[in-house]
Amino acid sequence: GPEIFEQCGGKVDAVVAAYGTGGTISGLTKYLREMNPDLLCVAVEPMEQSTLNGDVAGCHGIQGTAPPFVPENVDVSAIDEVLRCRTDDAYETARDLARLDNIA
Repeated sequence: GPEIFEQCGGKVDAVVAAYGTGGTISGLTKYLREMNPDLLCVAVEPMEQSTLNGDVAGCHGIQGTAPPFVPENVDVSAIDEVLRCRTDDAYETARDLARLDNIA
């Protein structure tokens, strides 16, 4: 949280992140909301299984994200929006970020 806030010059308007155990998205949102109460928190889940949207647990191909239950660490009350992302689109975007923006 503090590192991101500092690197962005104190201007962070939104957190958009997938989650595994929920610690990162919840902790990051908590810290950044202390700095900006109007911060938007968007959780990203696989289209094939969006448990925050009430879907039944299913299979998806994004390892380490979106377990088949909502972990206790996920502060659901801090999440403003849930976006669904197709597994194929997530892989394509990751490849594009690596190739075009040198983000690994």
